[in-house]
Amino acid sequence: TKLQQELEQRLDNVVYRLGLAPTRRAARQMVSHGHVLVGDKKSTVPSYTVAVGDKLSVRDGSKTKTLFVANADAIASHTAPSWLSVDAKKLTAVVKARPQISETQPTFDVPAVFEFYSR
Repeated sequence: TKLQQELEQRLDNVVYRLGLAPTRRAARQMVSHGHVLVGDKKSTVPSYTVAVGDKLSVRDGSKTKTLFVANADAIASHTAPSWLSVDAKKLTAVVKARPQISETQPTFDVPAVFEFYSR
């Protein structure tokens, strides 16, 4: 659905999908703290929507931080979704396409979301 696709394209979710962060919460914090570049500009907005062709990278000054060094093996062994192209050694990625959401495998419980926001 469109909602799922929009949520998948959030910068914090993309950082998580790339395997740069072990959880979405950690990915949100990475973005908020300015570790991630979109193009050549630092982005601190976790809800930023990435577009096809966007180049993402970890700031040069952040690459030596324990956050990335300690997780180098996990980052290298992670398999990103097909709509993302990642270079684990350089800590860079490119958004190749819009995410394709399978109707048979939703990434979240849609009725639960509507129930939550209908209060």
